[in-house]
Amino acid sequence: MYFPRLILLFAALSSFANCVEAAFYTPTGAVCYNYTIPLAINAEFLVYDSSEWATNNDLTQATIEFVSRIPNKPSPFTATPNNETTKYAIAATFCTPENTSAKHRNTIILASHGLGFDRSYWNIGYEPDKYNFAEFAISQGYSIFFYDRLGVGESERCSFTPDILFVPSPITSGIHPQVFHNTDRLIRISGWVNQVSNQNAILTELATLIRAGKYTGSIGTPQSIALIGHSFGSVISHGVAAFAPNTIDALILTGYNLNDTALNLPLVLQAWAPKIASTETVFTGQDAQLDNGYISWPDVYANINTFFKAPNYDFAAAVYSEATKRPFGYLELLTASTVFSFPTPKFTGPVLLISGENDFIFCDGYCTDVIDDPSSEIFSASKNFKAYIQPGTGHGMNFHKNATGYFGVVTGFLAENGL
Repeated sequence: MYFPRLILLFAALSSFANCVEAAFYTPTGAVCYNYTIPLAINAEFLVYDSSEWATNNDLTQATIEFVSRIPNKPSPFTATPNNETTKYAIAATFCTPENTSAKHRNTIILASHGLGFDRSYWNIGYEPDKYNFAEFAISQGYSIFFYDRLGVGESERCSFTPDILFVPSPITSGIHPQVFHNTDRLIRISGWVNQVSNQNAILTELATLIRAGKYTGSIGTPQSIALIGHSFGSVISHGVAAFAPNTIDALILTGYNLNDTALNLPLVLQAWAPKIASTETVFTGQDAQLDNGYISWPDVYANINTFFKAPNYDFAAAVYSEATKRPFGYLELLTASTVFSFPTPKFTGPVLLISGENDFIFCDGYCTDVIDDPSSEIFSASKNFKAYIQPGTGHGMNFHKNATGYFGVVTGFLAENGL
């Protein structure tokens, strides 16, 4: 009997008011390594130049103003961006098949999660046979690298020169407690600063390091790298293909759509009714100490309203998703739309774009008639562009009953393209 899984589910179901720290689950048939990776990243930041809210009422009023049709609203940013180099420590996990003869073992899938999640989105410990992408990829012979984006989980801005790399022994079985390392030497990046540009630069650097055979366990230098993103993770993955196309071999964008006529951010904000994250009792530890630039939706029903589609989900899975959610920076949300200005004329590798049929966040609840145009034009240099609709699925694709169906589409696409 698999008691650790039952314990996780009980913890999630027992209360909406207490956040469950997602324990580390090792995918079946995998050898995994956890890393803390030191990076020095140069990026151009948009500088926030609007009011910073002090209370949830202030945030509510700001949301009302943002979604309104008031003409000539001023930009929330200064006219001149700021360019700077900053040190970060990025927490990551690399898993590879135990079977060293696995056919696709030397192809590494580099996975970036979206807003409201951490790296466990790709490695869900709750009913992993249904919801765990990493476990599925391992079963198909692929290796996978997934990480906490900056400001989430264990990935932070450094107050020190990060010259010590944490490399544990290989983890081969079971569920393990999440361990925080050197947290007294890390600083939360402000929610008024964290945005697309630095997240994109971090992902580009991770891809470069992996390409050079760093942080890849026993694999060494991989044969190929395929980026996969979900939602905001797709935004920054798209950015890598646009600005550093030679660092990757394939691009997979999930929970995503580039037809901006179907993207209704004001409606999404209204549906979320966001609150300042540090005022929400669901968040504990470092998440409870965030500045007011970090926000979140308030409860499981706002989560379901924007990430799920009935009847194709189990309520227990939605509760687990809510119990393991993470705050996100307000500027991450505001700058995500800059992706629509990302031309991708030099990326020639295969591109797979996947949307849930009923994705509310990127398609206003219906993706079928918007997924191809203008995406096929934006990725016209790709040797194989494919758009796929996952039936009856909302934005939180990995938490739906048919998640393994799209997992198979992903690995099948990679195999078809010789990866």
